[in-house]
Amino acid sequence: MLTFHGERKESGILLDFISILGGICWKIGNSLSCFKIMLKGDEGMGLKAEKLDLHKVDISGSKWQEVNAMELDISDVNLAKTKINNVNMSGMVLNDVNMGESRISNANLSGVGIQHANFSNAVIDHVHLYGTEFHNVVFPMEGDGNFNPDGQYKPISFQNCDLTNGQIRNCNLTNVEISDCDISGLKINGVLIEELLKYKEKL
Repeated sequence: MLTFHGERKESGILLDFISILGGICWKIGNSLSCFKIMLKGDEGMGLKAEKLDLHKVDISGSKWQEVNAMELDISDVNLAKTKINNVNMSGMVLNDVNMGESRISNANLSGVGIQHANFSNAVIDHVHLYGTEFHNVVFPMEGDGNFNPDGQYKPISFQNCDLTNGQIRNCNLTNVEISDCDISGLKINGVLIEELLKYKEKL
């Protein structure tokens, strides 16, 4: 199905294909009728096939709705305060990106890989973390923008979390505090903590 949007121009050409308009032109009387073609998209909605090459353009406040924007190449772009809703971002690659103060909700992040990222003061609430792995989580080093030479940082905390069958290996747990938690079966270096507490109570 073709949808036509037309305009009329004076010309002596009988039949011409004008690629810059993406349409078809032909002569009727002394005028030339030109029509842009809109093709019906694969997803069942009318989509005009058009590639945009934007450079040094301010498109602030623009709205995209029912747009097929696969395989975009976006660099050196300010997307501050942009809102993205009901969007397929599977396989998307984000590199050298400032996402400070961003909010992600009702999202499928399974299989996501986050590397060399500043996650300081992030709040992760009501998420599924089964099978999630944390490797090489460290404090900022000298030269990092958020480095504190005093070594004083807000502590990492887990509250109201189900960490059943969690595993902590080869980690620095200096000054870690565990309180008001179910420690059934909790072991440190193979020793049941419950048994240690019971032994301490008997002393």
